[in-house]
Amino acid sequence: MVSCTNPSYYKSHGGPKRTFDLSEHFAIGYASPLSERIEPWKICRAKRGAGDDDAATRDHVQRGVLYCLRIGGFAADPSPRCDADDYLKRGEVPDARAAPIPISLVYPQQRHLSCRVRMGRSIASDKADPRMNDAWSGRRGRSAVAAIDPSLQSAIDAMALPGIAIGHRLISPGDENMLMPDEARALSRVVVKRRRAAGAARIVARQLLFRIGHVGCSLPNAPSGAPVWPAGVVGSLAHDPDVAVAAVATVDRIAALGIDVEPAEELPPDLIDIVATPKERPGADGQLYHGRLLFAAKEAVYKAVYPLDGIFLEHHDVQIDFAERKGTVCNGRVVELRFCHSTHLIAVAFIRAQERS
Repeated sequence: MVSCTNPSYYKSHGGPKRTFDLSEHFAIGYASPLSERIEPWKICRAKRGAGDDDAATRDHVQRGVLYCLRIGGFAADPSPRCDADDYLKRGEVPDARAAPIPISLVYPQQRHLSCRVRMGRSIASDKADPRMNDAWSGRRGRSAVAAIDPSLQSAIDAMALPGIAIGHRLISPGDENMLMPDEARALSRVVVKRRRAAGAARIVARQLLFRIGHVGCSLPNAPSGAPVWPAGVVGSLAHDPDVAVAAVATVDRIAALGIDVEPAEELPPDLIDIVATPKERPGADGQLYHGRLLFAAKEAVYKAVYPLDGIFLEHHDVQIDFAERKGTVCNGRVVELRFCHSTHLIAVAFIRAQERS
């Protein structure tokens, strides 16, 4: 139980030690975990006999407390196998954690999500494996669209980059609602499609950050437009029209990190000369998706080196060597590259911590 009060009130009246002690205190109101409405306190003593608690009131409180425990991540079982009454009397939080179980979140498309659903979805997304089956279903039984592409995730896993966590998400309606307030403010004037992609990328990033001990981090944009990462972390976000990706690492292993994703399509011919240097051009002309992957690699390199060098790069300022899996910047900096070929193309650029100069 968490009580918030004015220090002077606490000094004069003390604080409640048990749930039923609240009946002896003044309170403005509380948000019921069962109805979500702001309601007056209804904690009361029993009328059945001296010293006995009212069973109905105790049951209401107990169910509310257990609901809060489930939302807070202490339990996933809809009916935790514990009786909270004794714990409530002692002022303790019961350990009602259930064994891990597969879960799926399915909710209507084009409908407003209540505060409870948004909170539950966010907590579940943070705590669950990022490959969970998070689905959107249509109003009339349309087929659900999974939040991940299994073949793309398999290709990402095959890259196996030590020290770098990478994930993806299929951009879905409602992802724009998962932006935190400071993230949303920076994107308040952009179109919904872009906000949705930014929300999807941050969902992935928060799942990856959770793995390394950063829970519920906000990732607002810096003046440069790049996300601001928690201390001790480097990361990168990207999206194409359908997929959002994120990569994160700790600075003790990776000094710089960039990622880009592109559809598995040929680069338009009129962009080849803009993207490819004369040395790169033969490969761009002769290999499937080579031009598009070249574009993704240069975008990833730019995202990796800009925080270190602070210089803007044109496409011809970066030379990509696919055979060596390296990118060389015009100032001489060399960046390692890894690639993912699947339903989408992903390029990851990074500099190991010991190699930073």
